This record gives sequence, C-alpha cells and structure tokens, in this order.
Amino acid sequence: RYKLKGAARPAEEVYPHLYPPKEVITEQPKNLFEVYNGDLSMHEETFEFIKLKFLLGSVQLSQGLVEDSIQTLNEVKQHNGSEGLFCDLVQEYEVAAYIESGSLAQAREIAESILQKNKDIFLLWDMVLIEYISFYLLNEDNDNGESVKACILEAYKACPEIAEVLIANEEFEEDISPEAIIEDNQAAFNRYCEDCKTYLSRDKQDAKPKLQYSTSTEARYFHRSISWWRDADGVFDKLAELLPQD
Repeated sequence: RYKLKGAARPAEEVYPHLYPPKEVITEQPKNLFEVYNGDLSMHEETFEFIKLKFLLGSVQLSQGLVEDSIQTLNEVKQHNGSEGLFCDLVQEYEVAAYIESGSLAQAREIAESILQKNKDIFLLWDMVLIEYISFYLLNEDNDNGESVKACILEAYKACPEIAEVLIANEEFEEDISPEAIIEDNQAAFNRYCEDCKTYLSRDKQDAKPKLQYSTSTEARYFHRSISWWRDADGVFDKLAELLPQD
C-alpha cells in the first residue's frame, strides 16, 4: 500500500536547522609568479609574461622613455634571474638604456659582468665608448688611457668591421636601410621566441636558442649605437689613431 522506496532522506536535509553547514574545501590555484619567480622565462606558463615585459622595456627605450625602460628591464631581471631566456638580451638593452641616460658607471658594471662569460660584440664596442668618455672626456681614470687601448684591441679582434663603419660613419649611413634593420630585428626576435617555446615544450633538453639575424653585425651596431658615438667629441679621430696597424 505504501511505496517508501527512495523516500528516505538524510536527516540534515529534513532538519537543516539542526545541523551546521558543511565546510567545503576547494584547492587554491597555484600562484605561478611565486612558484617560478626568478625563473619565469624557463616555464611555458609564464614565458609570455617575460616576453611581453621585455618588449615593453625595449619600446620604452626606443620612445625615449629611458628611466621607465630601466625600471621595466630591472623588473624583468628580478623575475627572470641570471640564467633564463632573454637574459643576455635584457642586459644588452640595460646597457643601452644606461648609456642613453649618461649613467656610464652602471653601464660599465653590467657590460663587464656579461663579458666575463660571453664576449658579446655589441658590448665589447660599448666598452670602448665608455672607456673613451671616462678617460678622454671626464678624466676619471688614471691609467694613461690603457683601458681604452685594451678595449679597442679586444673589440677590434672580435669585429673589425665595426671600427671601419664607425670611422667612415657618414659614408656608411648612406648605404644602410634603417627600415630593413628594424624589420630584421623584429623577425629575428619572433623566430627566437618560437624557438624558445619549442625548447620549453621539449623540457629544455636541447641547447638554449640564440638570436639569428640576416643583416650584418656592423650594420645593426651602427643603427643601435651611432648617436652615442657622435655625441662623444673626438672619438672617431682617437679610434682611428689607436686601432691596431695590420
């Protein structure tokens, strides 16, 4: 007569006012910035953040927002450590920003730390300019210009073509295409980022990716740096005087 199948319910449903609510425990999402901080570029989940942060710093520098660029690039370094992807590129831009701002001591410190492990051609020639300004224009060093000579010798051995385009900078400027260099820089960076993603997807088993350009090293250095060199009185004559004689 009475069909009770399925009619029984737990007491807490019938008398909810007599039972305290059950505590629902949910797993909190991981804060990836805390988990990977200091190493963000080396993980697929946070790679894009470092990429975009670096791009912001580089755009700020190109737009003349030097102090903003320095702050942004410093933040990238804090999040990314010294062994991550983008590291050398970030530090190269930092040197450029400090030179642009006239903060040569900071530029020298970063360049020297990189050059201890990686003889970056751009930074070798940046050091020539820094040491020239320090000795010949600011009279800061007391080594009779030996630092300048040593920097020139090392940079010249690494890339003598840059010396040639600096000394003949007005003629060389007529032969290069800034648009082509900018386009090549962007294409090289995009390829590098894709290679980095592949590197991370393979659990970092391969060698770290490197930037590869189509335009010449001397053309890219000229485009990046010539305005600083032209601001340094007498630098081209002194460079020509101190170059090694083949």
